[in-house]
Amino acid sequence: MSRASEVLLEQLSGRISRLREAKGWSRPALGARLGVGRHCVGRWERGERRPPLRLLLRMAAMFGTSIHELMDLPGSMTALEEEVKGDAV
Repeated sequence: MSRASEVLLEQLSGRISRLREAKGWSRPALGARLGVGRHCVGRWERGERRPPLRLLLRMAAMFGTSIHELMDLPGSMTALEEEVKGDAV
């Protein structure tokens, strides 16, 4: 894994932990809402594993944020799509 990927994973793990705690949820509670065990949540929060995209999307919705904010991605998907379309012309 590249250093950049490690940094992104570390930042994501911190965000998941902070957002979960802000909701007042335990690791088992978040795991139950997502249909995974508390050990999965713990691995995500320690940066040992990455959640699958489908669960990142569900977490973003549950936390009341966007996938872009959760993953610290620039812009919105619409802006990214427009940029890609502009490059294709």
